[in-house]
Amino acid sequence: MKKWTNFIAVFLISLFLIAGCTDINNQEVEQTSHSDMKQLFKVDVQKVNLDGSNGNFVTILDKDNLNLLGVAFGNIQWDQNAEPPLMEKREDIKASLFYDLDKDKEPKKIADYAIWFNSDETATINMDGRISGELDKVNAKILRGILISD
Repeated sequence: MKKWTNFIAVFLISLFLIAGCTDINNQEVEQTSHSDMKQLFKVDVQKVNLDGSNGNFVTILDKDNLNLLGVAFGNIQWDQNAEPPLMEKREDIKASLFYDLDKDKEPKKIADYAIWFNSDETATINMDGRISGELDKVNAKILRGILISD
């Protein structure tokens, strides 16, 4: 009987630790994704062709475009409780955002985004395959204009 009591105690403690660490990790993602976007250092963009194959790869370093992208990404309405949406097609764009968090270190990649531009001119965004969000027409237009420009 004592073995079962010890087993249950260890199991419950482990469960609480896992739940606590998961919550901290989600809070870090939330703070990072909504934090001061002025630290955005570069954006790597991978376009996806209509046939689903990977298209052109572009790195955005222009400060004005980075500022506009920072504002747009900062306006994503995240729904952390929603399951990632099942989309009918592959994403239109894959983007990796890099931030200059510490002036003495290399820029750090914070997140990978999959972006779908919708027929109603909004955008659906998935971050790291875990958190989904929506972007309104104005900010989706900013993303489309910068990320898909040829």
